[in-house]
Amino acid sequence: MRKFKEKQAVYWNDPAGETSGVYEVLDTNEEYNAGITEAEIPGFDSRVLLIGNGMSEAEVYAEELSVIDPPSSESRGLVQKDMENGFRRFVRNNGCKPDYAVCSIAWNDGGSYPEVNIRLSETADPDTDDSFFFYCNGLEGLKPLAFPGLEEFYITGILHFEIFAGNARHKKQKIECHPHFLRQI
Repeated sequence: MRKFKEKQAVYWNDPAGETSGVYEVLDTNEEYNAGITEAEIPGFDSRVLLIGNGMSEAEVYAEELSVIDPPSSESRGLVQKDMENGFRRFVRNNGCKPDYAVCSIAWNDGGSYPEVNIRLSETADPDTDDSFFFYCNGLEGLKPLAFPGLEEFYITGILHFEIFAGNARHKKQKIECHPHFLRQI
């Protein structure tokens, strides 16, 4: 039987396909789930857990959840490859480098957040500072953030790259990079 604990990072495979993504376990509902035996779980894990992502909460079946373990070197490599491919494709399609990356992250202590903006420049800008979670020095500064321990968080997935809305000299396109495939949206 899979064990769940509070603050554990999980990926919710929403059956409706509307809110799938990275969440954190808020409550394992141990008392409610106490009557479910390990023998019942192989067919369908009907334990109910409360999950949240900082913006919403949901009670879901454990069957719909995948545990996000601390990242292996292979998964970090895939995240970094997604970063490189998405960055190159953005530059090819837009004729410029992106201003920021939209990423999902996990905290080193086990929490997660589904979407943050990471500016690909260390230069602060008072007009946009409120919309950035973190600053780094371009793609080369972004890639090491896939490793836990460097900061208080690590990148679990790159969602897409963007340029500032006010950057009129380039056609704004968003490139989706998640997971392990790229497509223009």
